[in-house]
Amino acid sequence: MSTIKSSAENLTLNADGANNDIKFQSNGSEVASIDQAGVMTGTTFAVGTIGKVGNTANDVNIYSTGAGHNGLRMHVNGILPTDNAGTIVDADADLGDPSYRFKTLYLSGGVAVGGTAAANTLDDYEEGSWTPTANGNLTLSASGRYTKIGNQVIARANIDYTGGTFDGTSLTISGLPFTSSTNAATRSVGAIMANQVNVDTGTYALISYITTGVTTLKCYQSVDNGGWDSLLHSNLSTDSHMYITTTYEI
Repeated sequence: MSTIKSSAENLTLNADGANNDIKFQSNGSEVASIDQAGVMTGTTFAVGTIGKVGNTANDVNIYSTGAGHNGLRMHVNGILPTDNAGTIVDADADLGDPSYRFKTLYLSGGVAVGGTAAANTLDDYEEGSWTPTANGNLTLSASGRYTKIGNQVIARANIDYTGGTFDGTSLTISGLPFTSSTNAATRSVGAIMANQVNVDTGTYALISYITTGVTTLKCYQSVDNGGWDSLLHSNLSTDSHMYITTTYEI
């Protein structure tokens, strides 16, 4: 038998039957219930006068009813934003505030910015170091840093040439942190600032060049009224120093 008991501190509802459920009705229709495990079910629960927690098409729906407020709906397609009536909305709700920010966001996928296609999705960011090395038997004192944003890598190198054979070999720097794209349209050039490099007559700039599918960059001399010539080991000495900055696609 089910009972209702009242004391100075408590009102006790006791369901003592086959299902042991406490049911709440309005005009003869059930609007909520509590089962024997203490789980409450119902269509919508009002939280004072500021919001509601409800079930909408089998989705948990939590929203604030204040003017201009929003909420969250646990939908089969994800956690979706709602308006202050619990209706799913698009491009209407902010996450955080300039003065009240979330801390760290951990994602296994990406962030779609300005669109929903793969081309609009930032799916990777990384910072790190790399160690430049030279071909032949040149020895270096060198360090490098990189930043990877999506499929773009910004690589920087600081190189001192400390020894080896300064012969007619074309200079190649190895050790880039990621292999370049195999798409021919993505071949890239970068800037070289050099000190104590004996460039050929007519050279007006030094450039780095990354071709497809490699982790190396080659160094060239841009020649006035001519093409480009390889920078050779013989253009260098133990006094030579370079800063290299390049951006390439992977």
